[in-house]
Amino acid sequence: AGLDARDAGSVGAYLHGLAGRYASEGAPVGAHDVANAIPAVWREVGRPDRG
Repeated sequence: AGLDARDAGSVGAYLHGLAGRYASEGAPVGAHDVANAIPAVWREVGRPDRG
């Protein structure tokens, strides 16, 4: 019911990159800023109205 390793890695890389974009709205950006942005990214990606 889960993703295979390649798809899971792709999703993880995408979410990590998007979290970096969210975090970069304030500067400077550290690893903790990216990690802290992941929940917001997860909510945004999971919205049903997102195409």
